[in-house]
Amino acid sequence: MIVQEFERQLLTRLAAPPGAGPVGAGLPNAEEMRVLADCMLGTGLRTEFQPVLDLRNGTVFAYEALSRGPAGSAFERPAALFSLARAHGFDSDIEMVAVRMAVERFAAAGAPAKLFVNFSPRALATRNIDGATVQEYVARAIVQIAAVAGANVIAEGVEHEADLQVVRDLGIRYCQGYLIARPAAEPRDDEALGLWRRMSQEPVVAFPVPGRNVNLVSARTLLRRVEAVSPEAENDLVFARFESEPDLPVVAVVRDGRPVGLVNRHAFIDRFARPYRRELYGRKPVSALMNEDPAIVEADMSIQEIGQLVSGGRHNAVMDGFIIVERGHYLGIGTSADLLREITEMQMMAARYANPLTMLPGNVPISEHLERLIAQGREFCTCYGDLDNFKPFNDVFGYQRGDEVIQLAARTLTEVCDPRLDFLGHVGGDDFVMAMQSADWELRCRKALELFGERIQLLFSEDARQEGGFVAEDRQGNRRRYPLPSLSIGAVPVYPETFRTHSEIAAAATEAKKFAKRQDGNSIFVERRRYPGGQFKPAQT
Repeated sequence: MIVQEFERQLLTRLAAPPGAGPVGAGLPNAEEMRVLADCMLGTGLRTEFQPVLDLRNGTVFAYEALSRGPAGSAFERPAALFSLARAHGFDSDIEMVAVRMAVERFAAAGAPAKLFVNFSPRALATRNIDGATVQEYVARAIVQIAAVAGANVIAEGVEHEADLQVVRDLGIRYCQGYLIARPAAEPRDDEALGLWRRMSQEPVVAFPVPGRNVNLVSARTLLRRVEAVSPEAENDLVFARFESEPDLPVVAVVRDGRPVGLVNRHAFIDRFARPYRRELYGRKPVSALMNEDPAIVEADMSIQEIGQLVSGGRHNAVMDGFIIVERGHYLGIGTSADLLREITEMQMMAARYANPLTMLPGNVPISEHLERLIAQGREFCTCYGDLDNFKPFNDVFGYQRGDEVIQLAARTLTEVCDPRLDFLGHVGGDDFVMAMQSADWELRCRKALELFGERIQLLFSEDARQEGGFVAEDRQGNRRRYPLPSLSIGAVPVYPETFRTHSEIAAAATEAKKFAKRQDGNSIFVERRRYPGGQFKPAQT
């Protein structure tokens, strides 16, 4: 009955006068008429199925049904077909035919998965259903939104293995694309499953650190929209405003939309508190007491530039704050307290994501990477590196030389890591963490110790090298000789299900590092006692 009804509608619409159809559509030519008729009857439509792979367990979660027009025609591609159907008012009808065909073919195939079909809003509006969809930095935000909403995310258009690795390690569970499998006439899963088995052996991606660039944060972040006053406003009115708004720090003075001065709350009230000042100045215009040379910044000026302006000393911006404008027109004010707080927060955020001395990932990326490795059940080794005798060295030679030693350690560890397999982070101070997926991780660690031992010598004089150390005060104030700084590494092999969280790994690595530091010179301690199944073996170094 459905097919006959569509056939009747087709003949009725095509027989109608040109003005009865969509505006400007006109009548279809012979080929277009044949295509429309075939598709309405279902004989001109083809359905192909493309799998959606579940990256957690390697199963095909669903298949997306993709419709094609008559093979070999100009309308074989869906964009051309539905453009033609839309031009003559048949797009919703053909969508319904396509869906019916997809469901029937999928049911006949008996594939043990879900079926996804696509509907345009117009087609959905003909079944009386209204819906809305919500659409790293964007992919990461989508994942977070979906997690809050309890929804699943499907990454479409995956065509390269590198893209699939990133999708997997972002925590996106489902993916689809030509890399997984091309659309086929029958639902098939062999290509998708083969790819998953291969990709399950690939290392976990070490994502770049999403540091917050100070030059990308502008004065708009600090904007307080405060109503300005005109230069002719009486001082009594400004005084009354400060009394009624106790949190108001400054008031901008604006003429014709452009700032001409600034009134600081404390300086203004202090003047009025003196004997006879209110009687003398109360009825006078505020222009008599305002700061005529305030700091004025454009809304798009970076926080860094504002900080340089405020610290430059030419303006009283530290006390008065500053005026924020857009193309010279007044927007509002900013305060030095807000500026200081924003810079401090940015520095704290940057320190969590990337260490400013070495530019290596900080605490947050380290924790995130360890959690990804745990979640995917990977075997890897967590190595905690720490410098020995660093504090006395820093006390004797100064923080600049101390920074040189930290940077030397960072360069050496970076050199021995395989960027495809190994993750290196800088916890802070002289502490480093490596999450190594390289099978030869122990040889790489020992190579780092060898290189660091050779290179640290170059930072000292010949006398210090000959003596093998330097003299400094210990924590009790006694002068003693310390060896040259060395590197200790505590290594903890991690196997599936041996650790539940990154915090547990960190605790074990910290303990291993303590054993390493008990040895003299550049050393490594490998914790070999914890194995799957509760088996324990003697500790070795």
